[in-house]
Amino acid sequence: MRLFSLIILGITFLYLQIIWLPEIALMSIIPNIMISYYIFVCINLDYRKALTLAFVFSLITDLYYPQMLGIGMISSLLIVFLTEKYQKSIKKEKFLSVLLGVFFVNLIYFLSYYLLKFLFSVQDEYFLLKILIFFLYNTAITIVILYVLTFLSHLRLRLEI
Repeated sequence: MRLFSLIILGITFLYLQIIWLPEIALMSIIPNIMISYYIFVCINLDYRKALTLAFVFSLITDLYYPQMLGIGMISSLLIVFLTEKYQKSIKKEKFLSVLLGVFFVNLIYFLSYYLLKFLFSVQDEYFLLKILIFFLYNTAITIVILYVLTFLSHLRLRLEI
């Protein structure tokens, strides 16, 4: 049941990522909420299932955004690998350790993504400023979503009919 609910959550996050989040873009920068989903799934499932879900959802995301085909998949699998390796610091209740863990996961994601984007596309004059804003914006959103998901997973809501 837990795997099924995480798949439904992934489909919901994917829907939000593709349909709703382009509407709240900041300087034409769309936040990536799938990063928080990958971290949450890796914390709550075993490594193989988390890797499989990250592979499937990143493949769908890469097919929808074909500009950098493959980079999203590689970086999402790297996120799951790093989260699994350093899971103890993310599972802690201390805000600073979670902040640093999410900060470094986002840093790895954006370095891999924007390094190739920098190498293979034409840049505008505000490219580095956009990267910095995108990184900070997405890190803040990832932290908020991760804490909301953690809070909701600790609630035991039961429907009695």
